[in-house]
Amino acid sequence: MRSRIRVQFAFLALVLGGHIGCSFTTINPPSTPGTASGQAGLARSATKSRAKIVDEGNFVVTYGPAKKMKEIAKAVKEAKTLSDLLPDLNANFALESDLPVVFSECGSPNAHYDPRERKITICYEFIEYLGEGFNRVFEDDDDAADAALNDALTFFFFHELGHALVDIDKIPITGGASGGEIAADQFATFVLMALGDEGDMTALRAAVAFGRIVGEDDSLDNDTLGDEHPLGRQRAFNILCWVYGAKPTDKDMRKAARTGGLPESRLDRCGEEYQSMNESWLDLLGPHLKQEAPATSATP
Repeated sequence: MRSRIRVQFAFLALVLGGHIGCSFTTINPPSTPGTASGQAGLARSATKSRAKIVDEGNFVVTYGPAKKMKEIAKAVKEAKTLSDLLPDLNANFALESDLPVVFSECGSPNAHYDPRERKITICYEFIEYLGEGFNRVFEDDDDAADAALNDALTFFFFHELGHALVDIDKIPITGGASGGEIAADQFATFVLMALGDEGDMTALRAAVAFGRIVGEDDSLDNDTLGDEHPLGRQRAFNILCWVYGAKPTDKDMRKAARTGGLPESRLDRCGEEYQSMNESWLDLLGPHLKQEAPATSATP
């Protein structure tokens, strides 16, 4: 279960540094004609006016004990799941205080951020739920199922980190609780997209998790429709749209989005959706980055 992505936040810092210092044209895709829709209403506060975070904390991963989920807990601890993210996260990402990431037995499948305790919890039951789902999706291909599980866990970690940053920095998000969930999905996709092709695949596998696993539980009853989370298939379509929107001229990416079932009417707006999401999170993340790009990394 060792995450396949060693997050290179130094690269992300270069991207942000270029954006902050002067125009950095390679990060923003060309706009696609059409009107952007379904945005989470991220506030575009200018990075230059936001003070840098005083770095006095670190990300800290803890593997809690388990009674019923002993095998999952043992596998997660032995694999040091997500621990390989920590060196780059802590070297490049400023936090005012420690942010615990706790693997725990919870009694039900879940992953969540607790604003009172300021910690991220990933439940062993949630890992089991995703693992069983990917085994169904990939049938007898254990390697593919394992890789997809690793990628999905990486995505969900960044999703919960998005919630944490919104809470800790008091980032104003419109659209209520539903808007916050979309914003967290955007943050996870944004970070992964900044890492290149491997990040693209991680986001796409998360879309599979939403569409083929979480989406199995989609229904139109009041409890489901009244929940703050969009339906699983809606979240899958959002991720497909944002990943394609970053590369709207890439024929293979468009084919992947079509294969995933994204309607043509949405495809035509994905470039604008991604650009809006990208510009917003570039501004909002700036104060958390410890280093900026040298002048030579951007185009004047």
